[in-house]
Amino acid sequence: MHEPDGADNSQGTAMSPRKATQAAARDGKTRLPCPGPTTSGKSCRANPRASGYCWRHDPALLAKRKAAERNGGRRRAYVKGASPQVRTIEDVRAGLCDVIGRLQAQDNTVAVARALIAAYGELRSTLEVGELERRLAALEQLVGQSQSRRWSLGAGRRALPIPALGGAL
Repeated sequence: MHEPDGADNSQGTAMSPRKATQAAARDGKTRLPCPGPTTSGKSCRANPRASGYCWRHDPALLAKRKAAERNGGRRRAYVKGASPQVRTIEDVRAGLCDVIGRLQAQDNTVAVARALIAAYGELRSTLEVGELERRLAALEQLVGQSQSRRWSLGAGRRALPIPALGGAL
């Protein structure tokens, strides 16, 4: 009978992780977890591959693991041409519209729906900020005209109509 730790007591020798996994499968047991240690020193509980080790602990996959660690998320990163230059509210709006279009093209899942809700919320906020910036620029322009008229004419205060707001300054 095979011990859960992978030792074969009938022979008095330790079994390789692969043989222990195969023996457990023959005995009708579920697959043994990977025998490699975790960073905390406990036994790894991941499901092993054919070698008897998980991806993290398989010595044959060391080079592949190192390459994957170096690459990180570069393969999944969205790279299309040069990085977009975001300088204005219109640039932000265009980027958010692009994101929304890409999200709408994906399958309708809960994660995509949540991302769409968040993107639409950001787009709404961006449009509000853009409108406020436009109105503020109109006010600043009218105030600048008012001050230049006051200094050039030497006249007293006059009420100037503000077309964007429908009132007077």
